[in-house]
Amino acid sequence: MSLLKHEIKSLDDGGDEVGTEETETVEDEKGSTEELKADFIACCIGRQFPIMKWFKQLGCPDIPVETLTINACYLTGLYRGTPEQEAALTPAAAVQVPGPGGHLSGLASVISENGLRTMMAIGYGKDSPPVEACKDAKVLLSWSDRFDFPWVKHYKTIISTWEQVTPFRRFIDSIISWRHFEKLSYDEWPDRFVVLGDAVCSFNPLFGQGMTHAGRATEELSDLLERASHSPNLVSLDGLAHEFQQAHAKVSGLIWEGNKPDDMCRETTKETPPKSIRIIHQLSTHIMKTLARQKKLNFLQMVAGGVLAPTNLFHPSVLFPALVSWAKESWTKSAPSSEKKEIAESVGYLEN
Repeated sequence: MSLLKHEIKSLDDGGDEVGTEETETVEDEKGSTEELKADFIACCIGRQFPIMKWFKQLGCPDIPVETLTINACYLTGLYRGTPEQEAALTPAAAVQVPGPGGHLSGLASVISENGLRTMMAIGYGKDSPPVEACKDAKVLLSWSDRFDFPWVKHYKTIISTWEQVTPFRRFIDSIISWRHFEKLSYDEWPDRFVVLGDAVCSFNPLFGQGMTHAGRATEELSDLLERASHSPNLVSLDGLAHEFQQAHAKVSGLIWEGNKPDDMCRETTKETPPKSIRIIHQLSTHIMKTLARQKKLNFLQMVAGGVLAPTNLFHPSVLFPALVSWAKESWTKSAPSSEKKEIAESVGYLEN
């Protein structure tokens, strides 16, 4: 359990300490009780802890929850390179491509500190990375051949030649969820208690959005606390928590709704997508292909990470080529087999 204790004093002109120390008694998943004491509590306990049980103990009404069963599998491992090896490679990158099952698999290389890189491999169902890689990382070299993308050679170079600091570890991310804490009214929300990160909304690990989501929540909370500490009109921290949850929900919704078409249309996802979601998924797939052809994958990552709004994907320079690509693909697939090649050649499109 992670707690952030933030004391704010002398908020009013008189210089008195404002507010009293909050004490809450909560019960963990094993039935043990614990008292939490702080002027302000930020709950960053992740998706696995009994946060909903805590809210019930605090007397809050039921909180709506959206869930998706995605059955994602991912491997992570840590590598260290020499300064010379680091200089020879790209700073960091990630690539997502359709796997054999027609749905996205992914590779990522993320810079840490002191020459360290976190290496990831992500897939779904039959497209999952091999569990054997936890014992022998070289197994990932053949699995990564499915990614026909120039950057993959850098990924393979790290796996083959850099020092492996930790073995790959395998995680199964079966269920993701969005807990709608923002639905609680001002009077229903526990004073001086905020929830952020995966405890609010967890995501498909493919685009690495969890850290962005938590980081933006931390930034929002810091801004609110900073503003409160300089406000002559604020006499306590009461109410600030509810304001934060409303703001945090906007970021959660931006990422969750942006991911939903791809998450729901996977063969491994339990929930059945409505027709509207399937149409949006087809369009988003062609938008992603268009951005790849335009070499704007960094732009896609910023949208996927919630840094830019999804509406940026509908700029005419992206949307029009995507619609043309979608139309060409539909024409070639709907035509009789004897006419497919002729139609494809006439519109300048050939199926892979």
